[in-house]
Amino acid sequence: MKIIKYRTQLQILMKSLVSSRSIKILLLMFLVLCNVNCQKMEKGNIPLLDKVAYSLCENQNELRSLQESGPLQEYITYTTIDSRTLRIKQGLIINCCCDSISVKMSSNNNEIIVDVYDYGNTCNCICSGLVNYDIADLQEKTTYSFIFKRNNNIHYTASIKFMNGLDQTILLNGEN
Repeated sequence: MKIIKYRTQLQILMKSLVSSRSIKILLLMFLVLCNVNCQKMEKGNIPLLDKVAYSLCENQNELRSLQESGPLQEYITYTTIDSRTLRIKQGLIINCCCDSISVKMSSNNNEIIVDVYDYGNTCNCICSGLVNYDIADLQEKTTYSFIFKRNNNIHYTASIKFMNGLDQTILLNGEN
């Protein structure tokens, strides 16, 4: 008899919880929470490194011994690709025995650190290399502090306000 009474009370409680009014309230709370979390994710987009490519010592006429000075020039060019993507081209002076390059990126708020690593044996000569990559998921009209590194050492810093129509080249010191 008591078991039936508790069972009946439990059924009544379950029916009241599952009433259409309760479902509407729960559904509304779920939608509000989801919307708040979705907005947080939208505002906190993390820039992504994309489409990394490089070339090494393509122009053999540019090869220089470490003792020679020459017209080798390092530079950074940044261009807006679309409303969320910046294309970076880095002209680098590299060791002519370099056999590969990798690019790593990290970000914290509006600070973006890009580190270019070159790998291979060390020779007594240098040449020009080129690294291209895109940084995606940027916010338009936002100023980013870029820290460009080479093998974990700061090479150049720039404050770039990301907007449509960017196309700028910065010449760096070309002498080693």
